Amino acid sequence: MRPLVVAGTIQCDANTVRSLKRSTMAIPRLSFGALTPLISAWDDLVAFCQELEALGFDTIWVPDHFKFRQPRFEAWTALAGLACHTRSVRIGTLVTSTAYRNPALFAMQVLTLDHLSRGRLELGLGAGYDPDGADHAAIGLTSWEPPERMQRFREALEIVDRLLHGETVSFAGQYYGVKDSTLAARCLQSPRPPLTIAGYEPSMLSLAARYADTLNTGDLDVQRLVEPRAVFAATRERYARLDEICERLGRDPRSLARSMYRAGRPPAEDPWASVDAFTEFVRRYRELGVSEFMFLCTPWDRERRPLFERIATGVMPSLRAST
Repeated sequence: MRPLVVAGTIQCDANTVRSLKRSTMAIPRLSFGALTPLISAWDDLVAFCQELEALGFDTIWVPDHFKFRQPRFEAWTALAGLACHTRSVRIGTLVTSTAYRNPALFAMQVLTLDHLSRGRLELGLGAGYDPDGADHAAIGLTSWEPPERMQRFREALEIVDRLLHGETVSFAGQYYGVKDSTLAARCLQSPRPPLTIAGYEPSMLSLAARYADTLNTGDLDVQRLVEPRAVFAATRERYARLDEICERLGRDPRSLARSMYRAGRPPAEDPWASVDAFTEFVRRYRELGVSEFMFLCTPWDRERRPLFERIATGVMPSLRAST
């Protein structure tokens, strides 16, 4: 059972105790990530990720889709390969939908990738962004209505999180259940790989406050709102709401990092338009508390390659050093 707020007091279960322990975490340093689609030939994808690592990106992310935007490779199998072809950059999915995989089996995949990557795995989870149901249909799943999708996510999230923390789990939910489930090994990262939850609505913010190390938002605001000032205002309001939820749960809001994903598709604001545009974008959102910026990066955007390299090798290091 999750934490219960009664008359201003909080009854804490084990997961909330873990959140309270995180309240002493230092504010994360500024970092930069690249999301690359899984639609290149494999050798080209490997070469590009090695290039991103050499340019100094802190993280490399891949999307987890089956049909949406035409992926070529499956995310977690691809991560296993990329883990073997990179050395220091952290890798993860932005983000894995808990709808696609049994949660106990998925927890074992996470454990395996944490070891295979020598502790470089970032665990990204979401309830499943699939606006036209194409991903679900491609693998024979019904595209659930939002209430069912959220309940399934809650149940899967609890099972995955508890297993990765080393617990033996018996759980009987409305949609998922396990009995005496446990992982035979512990994660290399303690207590588990860092967890990023992507979400926008209050229900997702509550789950992020309860479980996550980082909340990720960004590009969906751009698609809905487009205008930069509206996107910024929506982000500011969401973070204020997130702070309130954290405080209600007894968690220091500063211990929950905030990350921003931006694809830079026109007509929305494009941080990669120039050095000044990139610097100003990071500065504005850094003031809101964003500690990690993730950008869509593709190997075929050759026209802006010189600017891309200049920002990666010069601007990003200077921004890290100044904060």
